[in-house]
Amino acid sequence: MSFLSIDSPNVRGCLQARRLFFSAVSVAALFTVGCKQSPTADQIRLEIEHQLPGAKFERESHVHLGRISMGAVKQLMRFTLPKDSSERKIITSLKRVDVATYRVVSLPEGPLVSEVSVLERRLYQEGWTAAVKERELDERTWVIYREDEKGSVRSMCVVSLDSYELEVVSIDGRLDEMLAEAIADDPGGFVQSLGS
Repeated sequence: MSFLSIDSPNVRGCLQARRLFFSAVSVAALFTVGCKQSPTADQIRLEIEHQLPGAKFERESHVHLGRISMGAVKQLMRFTLPKDSSERKIITSLKRVDVATYRVVSLPEGPLVSEVSVLERRLYQEGWTAAVKERELDERTWVIYREDEKGSVRSMCVVSLDSYELEVVSIDGRLDEMLAEAIADDPGGFVQSLGS
């Protein structure tokens, strides 16, 4: 009986092929995830920390509902909410929800400077569109969305950063249907909430 050592050419070649395969799969998975869904709250936090040297945030709260969790919520709704309720229609249109609040540990001195615009440009290059962009001396708020090839809104992020908190909401699904249902459910309330 003979044993192959790790130094043998056959084993080394097999290990290299395996590493190459897993590297290719990992890179492909990153590109697929980037194309199909919005970034997570943690990815957005890390990108802001990268773009604003000296910025540091500490998570205070985080809720993540992925495909499996959302599936469980939808199954539970079948037993608790009427089929034609607006709440059920809104939840049914969602595929993923990621909400987080971070306490600001540190930010660069002075107002939130133009380094944040680098993040904005990067998002726009990746197909995101700004629906709302608010800038004040020490606060930035973005509502950005991405459409699919048919022009339907499939991903949306809301990011708000001030001197005390970073808040991130990232959702994926049939968002144009969700917004239409929210407006149809209470048009006056929806319009009023936009004004506040």
